Amino acid sequence: MNIDSPSNNSTISGNSLFVGGWVLNNFGVKEVQIYVDGKFKGNADINLARPDVKSVYPQYTNAANSGFSKTVSISDIAGGNKIVEIKQVCNDGSSVSMKTNININKPNPIGCIDAPIDGAKVNGKTINVSGWALNSSNIKSVDIFVDGIAKGSATIGQPRPDVKSVYPQYTNAAISGFSKEVNIEDVAGGEKILKVVETGNDGTVYTNEARINIAKLQPITTVDTPGNGQSVSGDNLTISGWTINPAGIKQVKVYIDGTYVQDASIGISRPDVKAVYPQYNYAEKSGFRTNLDINNIPNGSRKIKVEQIGNDGTGSSVEIPITINRPEPIGCIDYPGYGESIDGSTLSLGGWVLNATGIKEVNVYIDDVLLGKANTGISRPDVKTVYPQYKNADKSGYNANIDIRDIKGGVRKLRVEQVGNDGSKSSVSINININKPTPIECIDTPISEQSISGKTLKISGWALNPSGVSKVEIYVDGKYKGVAQLGISRTDVAKAFPRYANGDKSGYSATVDINDVAPGRKTVEVRQYGNDGGTHFSLVSVNIQKKNPMVNIDSPSNNRVEQSDSLYVGGWTLNESGISKINVYVDDNKVASPTLTMNRPDVIAAFPGYQTSQLCGYQLSIGISNLAVGPRHTLKVESIGIDGTVATSTSTFYYKKKNTLIVIDPGHNYGGDYGADSSFNGVYYSETELNMLVAIKLQSNLQAQGYQVVMTRRLGERSMDDLNTSLRNRAILANDLNADLFISIHHNSAEPNTTARGSEVYYTERTSNERDAGMPPHNPDKFTKSRDLAIGTAERISSNTGFANRGGKGDVSSLGFGLSVLRNTKMPAILVECGYISNPTEASLLANNSIQQATANGITQAVKARY
Repeated sequence: MNIDSPSNNSTISGNSLFVGGWVLNNFGVKEVQIYVDGKFKGNADINLARPDVKSVYPQYTNAANSGFSKTVSISDIAGGNKIVEIKQVCNDGSSVSMKTNININKPNPIGCIDAPIDGAKVNGKTINVSGWALNSSNIKSVDIFVDGIAKGSATIGQPRPDVKSVYPQYTNAAISGFSKEVNIEDVAGGEKILKVVETGNDGTVYTNEARINIAKLQPITTVDTPGNGQSVSGDNLTISGWTINPAGIKQVKVYIDGTYVQDASIGISRPDVKAVYPQYNYAEKSGFRTNLDINNIPNGSRKIKVEQIGNDGTGSSVEIPITINRPEPIGCIDYPGYGESIDGSTLSLGGWVLNATGIKEVNVYIDDVLLGKANTGISRPDVKTVYPQYKNADKSGYNANIDIRDIKGGVRKLRVEQVGNDGSKSSVSINININKPTPIECIDTPISEQSISGKTLKISGWALNPSGVSKVEIYVDGKYKGVAQLGISRTDVAKAFPRYANGDKSGYSATVDINDVAPGRKTVEVRQYGNDGGTHFSLVSVNIQKKNPMVNIDSPSNNRVEQSDSLYVGGWTLNESGISKINVYVDDNKVASPTLTMNRPDVIAAFPGYQTSQLCGYQLSIGISNLAVGPRHTLKVESIGIDGTVATSTSTFYYKKKNTLIVIDPGHNYGGDYGADSSFNGVYYSETELNMLVAIKLQSNLQAQGYQVVMTRRLGERSMDDLNTSLRNRAILANDLNADLFISIHHNSAEPNTTARGSEVYYTERTSNERDAGMPPHNPDKFTKSRDLAIGTAERISSNTGFANRGGKGDVSSLGFGLSVLRNTKMPAILVECGYISNPTEASLLANNSIQQATANGITQAVKARY
């Protein structure tokens, strides 16, 4: 198949379209359907002669008559790019389609509102809207809207030769006029928008708008009755008047104090209003009326509002004040009389109440607590005779029987409150005397001053309360111990106190735990609670007997000398109530709270009756390294029982710390092991001398801290040993003394470099198989302890002197070789390089006595922190 016309992307003007082409099918062509923009436009004429197609496609039986064509209307197709689709339907029911694009070129829809003109003022019930509308597909409809309200469709197709002369290209220009008489009764006055919507046959839309000002008469509302400020009584109130609105009245609403009540009836004849306001539609039927039930409206000043709503939504309202003035509510309590004594569990009362709106309910209160409602509507012709103006005065009586078992005895206020149908309330009150016996109770057991042993105490007796006993609580020594069982038979009590209800079931009993109560004279309290909320209590004194609590320190023995840094403490404690906590003090400072972890059958056998379990022993170790060496120290063990009783035991001990032996090695000598030296500005600096000056200050520091100190060379001693002998003898001295620590003091030199500066501390990295021959084995933890001390010492010296901290260093990794005095000593050992005498500034400082002391102090601090 092929579409010959229209050609692809051709432009089409006008409202018709010629479609032509050819289709081939061996089964024969049934029909050719034409679609434009998806709309079916009819079937084409088929079987038209096409010898050109036959010459190209001779194999098709229908090729000679394969042509089709049709001119279709596109007046209902909007302008723009569209698709023309040709669908051939074959005799076998199959179909095939082909499409081509076209551009429909149509003039844009236009139109105009001739009347009313923009800004026109409009009076009356209707407005004539007219104008003209053009659409290349012709006009389907013209719709009118006023203030957004649809007003219907205009009459179209009216002659407009003037428009034809201006717009000849539009086919319908000669009959493009439209007009409509629009009803605006339901449109409120004021400036509005008139909108005309033109719709073409092709669905295109064009809109025109004009502003109009609708002038209307103002709505008016007047209330005739009740009069302004009128005083009103009774159950009903008639409200009447008239209301007018140029659009007509839709509804009249009535409010009291701003609350909507009901609608008034409208359309009542008012010829008087029509005579005064003839320009208003429906004025002759402008009356309204309603009857309001005001029985539930309280007395006082009220506001009546009448609101009219017009058919166009406009409205007006008027508000007037009135006063509802009915007789005030009154009432009386006939019985009981004022101050009357009331016996028993029930209060009978009666009287009368009056309320102009009628009685809704009567409530009875005692001491302002609501106890119930009275029966109402009881015949009282005597009240009707005296107060005939009150509604239902002949049925104004009330009575009630009120349960007062839960009310405390004594003078009470009886109040009767009436509530009217209008919600108003009034009360009348009198004082009455509720005569009830006083709550009493008795503790039968234990008796006064009874001696009590064991872990429990049985308490029994009886309790009476005119309102009934709700519970009995037990207290021992002020501690709450629970509630007693009630309702135990006590016929003896009922006979002795017949005025109390349930005396025959007045007994109580309880067994309470007194294990947590300390021994001694204690108070047992029985506290009863009445159903009326009142309380009453009785007391009895008892003597609780228990074995004295005990605690003993087995270790340490008194005046023990302890050389270890920890003190073993052990012993036992007993308390008949059980142990709550154990506290251990050293020199009055609490250091531990151990628990019982040891069975002590020997203690249980020696002190029977305290407990059945053999678990009464305690043990612990206490660190005492922070204690002063020498003076006597006090150990105290405090045992606290579950009942709060306390037992203590003390012991004394002495702490004698084993002295740590430290070898200080002032490096070098005056012979073959002479140290480095330097001269600056005529001042000579000798490492051998400076080492000794720091070493003697360090010696003094350490001895003051209780350490034993041995020097490898002494002040004034001038050894001349060769290097190897000098170094070997220093290590041998420390090893022979079995010293705990070795410290070698040195000063650094980097000549000719004069800028090197700072202090550093070395430790050995040599392993045991690298030691010099003949040296003893090392301490197993020498290396880790040496490294830790070296790092700490470097930090302390730098902090004290301000010198750069070059850190703690392994001798091999830093120097490439091991230091003899470090690798050949078996104990932890460090070598301190205090600073550089090859640096003129640092050399001057190292010769200063205060810097030497600061260096010695730093070394001492590091040692003390670890030894």
